[in-house]
Amino acid sequence: GYNNSSHASGLLVFDIENGETIVKLQTSAGTASNPNAMSELNVIDLNADGNVDYVYGGDLLGNVWKFDLSSSQSSNWAIAYNANPLFTAKDKHGAVQMITGGVLATQEPKTGKVWLFFGTGRYLNVDDPSNNQPQSWYGLIDQSLIKDRTELSQRLLTQVDSSRVITEVTALEDNKKGWFIDLL
Repeated sequence: GYNNSSHASGLLVFDIENGETIVKLQTSAGTASNPNAMSELNVIDLNADGNVDYVYGGDLLGNVWKFDLSSSQSSNWAIAYNANPLFTAKDKHGAVQMITGGVLATQEPKTGKVWLFFGTGRYLNVDDPSNNQPQSWYGLIDQSLIKDRTELSQRLLTQVDSSRVITEVTALEDNKKGWFIDLL
């Protein structure tokens, strides 16, 4: 969580019966001079066995993390993708976009692919309302690391009369790993 003593983001898994820590999976993202944290996490059970398979979260440094809890042995639980973030959100100028509102994970019924949805930005500190950094909304497919926005399709949000409209798109372009919308 925010203002933690390690200055890093990560996941703590507790035994709800006795309160003991089962596993601590700390990311490498964050330092005392550039503190990091993760807020709302989302879990997904892909095989419907009643146990969490993966946990997703975004952090203050724009990273989207996948924690693999799919093994029945907690000693095998780890940060997916060799402890690298699945994606780091950056605006068109290359500035990191904070993720504070959580990452929604869902499985597409037709393909079985896991999609992640989240928006960027922060509204926690007194100076946040005056921050004019561009923010975005993302839809990512969790199938491999995504190096940057060039691997995503851009969707457009435009103003039509008094309504905001997202450009209609029938399918994701070949070789794209998701999409992004830069907010007005």
